[in-house]
Amino acid sequence: MVDVVKEIGLFVSSPGGLQADRQAVVNAVAEANRILRAEGLRVAEYLWERDARPAQGATSGQDVINRQLLDGSDVLLLIMHHKAGSSVDGVSGTISEFRRMRSVAAQGRRHVEFLTYFNMSPISPDVDVDQLKIVQEFRREVSSSGILYREYDSPIDLTPSLIPHIVEAARSAAKAGGAVAFAQATSPDVVSQENLVDEDDKPGILDLEEIITNKLNLVHGHMRALNALTRDYSEEMGRHTSQAERVNELIAKGIPVDRKAAIDEFAAGLEHHIDRLKQPVADFGRDMVEAASSTESILLELAVKTEEDVRETLGLVDVLVSTRDSMEQLVINGETMAGVLTGMPALTRRMRQAKSRGGRAYAELARVAREAVGAFDRAIKVAQDKTLGSPTPH
Repeated sequence: MVDVVKEIGLFVSSPGGLQADRQAVVNAVAEANRILRAEGLRVAEYLWERDARPAQGATSGQDVINRQLLDGSDVLLLIMHHKAGSSVDGVSGTISEFRRMRSVAAQGRRHVEFLTYFNMSPISPDVDVDQLKIVQEFRREVSSSGILYREYDSPIDLTPSLIPHIVEAARSAAKAGGAVAFAQATSPDVVSQENLVDEDDKPGILDLEEIITNKLNLVHGHMRALNALTRDYSEEMGRHTSQAERVNELIAKGIPVDRKAAIDEFAAGLEHHIDRLKQPVADFGRDMVEAASSTESILLELAVKTEEDVRETLGLVDVLVSTRDSMEQLVINGETMAGVLTGMPALTRRMRQAKSRGGRAYAELARVAREAVGAFDRAIKVAQDKTLGSPTPH
């Protein structure tokens, strides 16, 4: 069997020291692919330390990474904490990757999806202040580019948040024509593993339970994302409220204040933040409805499958009971036949003795022998009727 799959290239960009965060991306891609499989899509993550092959660059190793991995990607997933990373021609390699893809997108050469995240875990006291300043400046650069970034507390929290983001980025990239189609051959074993089906091409109970678990993990990730959005909105409201209170204090003290300008600035700030929230909230709502409806259908399928298995098991029990009864009857009939056969040698000896003497005794024993043979035949017939079923009369 051959399936045509569209592959989306996702380049993971980050400075050094974020191995756990990069692994969280790999884990999220694997889960996202389980969701995208039904749509004929697949995300291939590119990690320079794993996927870049040794080669000669024009001026640096970054040229090799750009040529082999970055330039062919549809999605740039960027992660940064308290440092920007090693410098390439005076610029951080991670920042240079961002700017390179921004240039590609701005010039309309190719559609690029940007997923940008900042790790907000505590910073050690001996942090490199210069590197921290570069990160802060880069955050402002990302915002001014019109790109919405997200924050996370630890690599553990990153994976569930990433899954829906990667899914939507892959869909957008495929819709924009950025995906590469290729034929993928699947053997029966691969189909069984990838599509989670049993020998009857239907999901088994354990497979359905695994799918439900994945759906619940996805919903859990959405809940974390919604909590983050709510926190951001609350912080923004707090900042604007403080600004409004400050303006009121100045007015109360008689200090001239352009009230209209202050109100306009307050409203513009709120409108900007609400605009930032509209799409993520819409995406969250749609994915939550999709996850809930699909989980409901899976639960119904699980119930049907469970009922079928129980019914099949009860049928097997009936067969076993019937077989046991037949075996018991066969043993009883066997014992009857064995008793008849045990008595036959003694009867034969008596007949031979009587024959040698002749007379009426022999005739009497012959009659008894014929009765014994008749009894033997009847025992065999009873055994056959009990074990094979009575013959249908003609």
